[in-house]
Amino acid sequence: AVPSISSLLAATKEFEKNPAKRYDDTDLIICEFAENFLYSDRGNLSMARLNKIHSHYKIKNDDYLYTLSRFIFEPIAFIDAYEWRKLENFEKEAIFDFWCMVGERMNINHIPNSINDFETWSKEYEKENLKFSESNKFIAEMTTNFFVSILPKFLQSFGKKVTLTLLSENVIYSIGENLPSPFLKSMIINLLKFRAFVIKFFFLPRTKGLRRSPLEKSATNGLYIPCFNNFPNALYRKGYEIETLGPSHIIGVDDDTLNSKYL
Repeated sequence: AVPSISSLLAATKEFEKNPAKRYDDTDLIICEFAENFLYSDRGNLSMARLNKIHSHYKIKNDDYLYTLSRFIFEPIAFIDAYEWRKLENFEKEAIFDFWCMVGERMNINHIPNSINDFETWSKEYEKENLKFSESNKFIAEMTTNFFVSILPKFLQSFGKKVTLTLLSENVIYSIGENLPSPFLKSMIINLLKFRAFVIKFFFLPRTKGLRRSPLEKSATNGLYIPCFNNFPNALYRKGYEIETLGPSHIIGVDDDTLNSKYL
């Protein structure tokens, strides 16, 4: 929804050429440093790979900073609105602290010192930068097309309308779409709230955490095989190496990140 960000994403052609690979690469890189200790060998390697990829593009610090803020505030907002309980303040602070550490490892400057300051900064950034552009529309279309591709073709148009019910009005306008009907929005929100009710009163607690990155490499081929989303045609069904995730034309990792130590 920010032209300077979407125009760069469009220029890479990754969303256009292979959105499934772009999605899986991003997901797995994040899972590698989020599900394993950030300064573990795997955390170091995934951060080094991420920084190597980003080093090939000219990205403004404020755009980095705003993207980082979305990883903090979007999950918090969604959980508070639609999950079976709201987050406690200490949980929100933990999310903030974790992503601030990630931002520091990405060499992002001027990260606000508190979650409230960061939220204020993010809202001010949106006032100045959230506006319509063709690149916004293009990236939104590529992303939505990918997400609804799992649906039968006759449901894909409806699926696209459903995605709009979960977006704020300013984001919808910035991607050139019309607001969803109040009836559809109300229906989807009530379905999510019903889901939360069922989970709260009828589901047992998980006995272990849900993770996508495996604890160890496969003994068969020495690769990391994702713990779920391993469909027959999945890109990484047979496994992946952390240092090769991302665009195939960008080779290797960032040595400075790889050699950094936990302080």
